[in-house]
Parts: sequence; structure tokens; C-alpha cells
Amino acid sequence: MAIKKIFSCTRYFPGYTLIELLAAVAITALLSVAAVQILFQGQLRSSQAEQTAIIRREGVFVIEQISHHLRNAVGAQCLDPQRLQVETRDGQVIDYFLDTDEQLGEAWVASNSARLTSPKVEVTGLIFDCQAATEDAGTLVKVNLSLVGSESVQPDDANQRFETSVYVRSRE
Repeated sequence: MAIKKIFSCTRYFPGYTLIELLAAVAITALLSVAAVQILFQGQLRSSQAEQTAIIRREGVFVIEQISHHLRNAVGAQCLDPQRLQVETRDGQVIDYFLDTDEQLGEAWVASNSARLTSPKVEVTGLIFDCQAATEDAGTLVKVNLSLVGSESVQPDDANQRFETSVYVRSRE
């Protein structure tokens, strides 16, 4: 009987053991870290998509602006690879060029001193190539523009290129 009494003295206390609590805390911590990492990756991808959309919008705007003036021009000439001069039908002369600020290290596309690209993008290349057409019938103007986002959310290969070729009829 004495042996039976010893075993019957042990009581069962309802609750969790320390091992069970530590395991639950560890699993909760792992799930929290995974959720936060997924959230941050989603925000980074969203920022990258937004920056890509800004680059694309500004590149298309500059190319369309230059193309519009070239299509309605009576003459165009490349003064150097980064400077284009367009003469409109009403006699107005429009200069397109790559402008820079050495102190800030910024570059942008300008037109008669008006800035065509915003500080949200950086111009990494602008090349105008004018080729005389046969028999002095006009000029073929090729425009190559390269833009990259000025914010650091873009990967290194986020440079986007925009190109167009416009035939400018000569004055007659």
C-alpha cells in the first residue's frame, strides 16, 4: 500500500510545458519574419514598377515632343550629336539639347531652355543623327534617348532606351 500511495500523490497540473511554449514562440517568430519579408519585397517591387512607369512616361513624352516638331518642320539640322535645331513652319527655331549641371551631377533634355525631363529621371544618353536624303529631298533625323531613374530603387540594368526616326521634308 505504501507504494500505491507514492504514485497516487503525483498530481496532474493542467497547462503547457516550457518546451511547448518555446516551440510556439519559435513558430510564431518564424511566421512573423516571413510575413515581414514578403511585405518588404512587395513594397520594393511596387517602387520599382512605379519608377519604371515614370521613366517610360517621360521617355515617351520627350520622343513624342521631338517627333511632333520634326514632322511639322520645314528644316532640321544636327549641330552636334547632342544638339538638334528644328525650324517650324511659322519661322520659330527650336533647339533640343542635353543640358547638365556639373555641381549636382544631373543631366536632362531641354528645349529652348525649358526642361523636358523631370528630376525623377536622369538622362544617360541623347544622340541626334541627321542624314541627308537623296537629291536634297530632305533630312532623316534619328533620335536615341536613354533614361534611368534617379532614385536608388532600380536595379543596375534599369536603363531604358527610346528611339525614333523622322523624315523632315525640305523647304519648297
